[in-house]
Amino acid sequence: MDKPLNHDSPWKDTIDQFTRSFLEVTFPDVAAGIDWSVEPKFLEQELHEITPASEIAAKRVDKLLNVRLLDGTDQWLYIHIEVQMHHDPDLPRRLFIYHYRIFDKYGVRPLTLAILGDTSRKCVSDGAKTDEMCRFENHPPQ
Repeated sequence: MDKPLNHDSPWKDTIDQFTRSFLEVTFPDVAAGIDWSVEPKFLEQELHEITPASEIAAKRVDKLLNVRLLDGTDQWLYIHIEVQMHHDPDLPRRLFIYHYRIFDKYGVRPLTLAILGDTSRKCVSDGAKTDEMCRFENHPPQ
C-alpha cells in the first residue's frame, strides 16, 4: 500500500528556508513592513504549546514567527496554510481560536496570514471580498 503524500513538509521547508521570499510573493504588503536586517525568529515551542496534538492535521501547515518591523517594534506572524482543496466553512472560527490562544497565553496580538488551496475564493463566511491568500486581523479587546 502506498503511503499518502505529505503535502505540508514542502511548505514548512519553504517558509523555514525562504521566509522573506515567501512573504514577498504571498503577502507583499506584510513583507514590505519587515526589517529584514533582523533575522525572523521561529516560535516552534510557543506554537506547540497552543496546539493540542488532536488538532494537528496532515493537510495543514502552521508557523509562528516573530519579526522586527521597520518602526522597530516586534510583530508575531501566525501563518496558516490549508493544502486541502475544498472550502472549509469552519476556517474563520479555527483561525480566531488560534489567534486568541496566542493572545491569551503570550499577550501578543499576532497577524494571522492564511493561504488556501481551495478554489472557491472564500476565506471567510461573512461575504467579505477575499482571495486564496487571506489576512485576518482579529484584535481582542484591550
